Amino acid sequence: MRPRDNGQLDRAELLELYKLAVDEYRFNVRLGWERAKFFVGLHVALAGAAVALMRLEGQHPVPLAVLSLAGMAAAWVGLCAICRGHRYYRWTVYKKTLLEDQLGLAELVPGHQHRAATLAIGTTGTQQTTSPILKDTDNWVKRRIKLFSVVGSIRLFLWLIFIAHAASFAYQAFALLCAHCGR
Repeated sequence: MRPRDNGQLDRAELLELYKLAVDEYRFNVRLGWERAKFFVGLHVALAGAAVALMRLEGQHPVPLAVLSLAGMAAAWVGLCAICRGHRYYRWTVYKKTLLEDQLGLAELVPGHQHRAATLAIGTTGTQQTTSPILKDTDNWVKRRIKLFSVVGSIRLFLWLIFIAHAASFAYQAFALLCAHCGR
C-alpha cells in the first residue's frame, strides 16, 4: 500500500489497515492477559512449593532462601513484561485511533451527543476521547498505569509478591546467620 501522489491512501487501503490494527489490538489484549495469568499462576506454584518446604521437619533455610530469590526474580520479570506489554498495547491503540480518525469513524454520529456515540472502537474511557491519543501521543502512551485498573491491580499483586519474597529471603538469611553463629 503506497500513498497516492497526494500522499493519501484511498478508503479501501485505509480499511484494510484498520482491520489489521484491530487484529493487532485484540492480539495485544490477549497477550497481556495470557502474561498476567502466567505470572499469577507461577507465583501460586511458588507459594505451594514454599509451603511444602516449610512443612518439612528440620528444614534448612537455604532451599527457602533460594526459592525466595527465584520468586523475587520472577516477580520482577513479570512486572517488566506486563509494563512493556501494556506500552505495546497503548501504541496499538494509537494506531487504531489514528486510522479511525482518517476514516471518519471518530466523529459523533449525527443526532447523538455522548462522547462515545462514534463508530470507533472505544472499549475503555480513555479510548472514547481521541484528542489526548492523537494530539499528545507520547504522554498518552507513557502515562502512569492507574493503580486500580486491571493492569494496575496485576502490577500491585506482583509488587506485593515481590515484597513477600524479599521478606521471606531476609528471614531465611537471618535464620541461616543465626544457625551459623550458634544461636
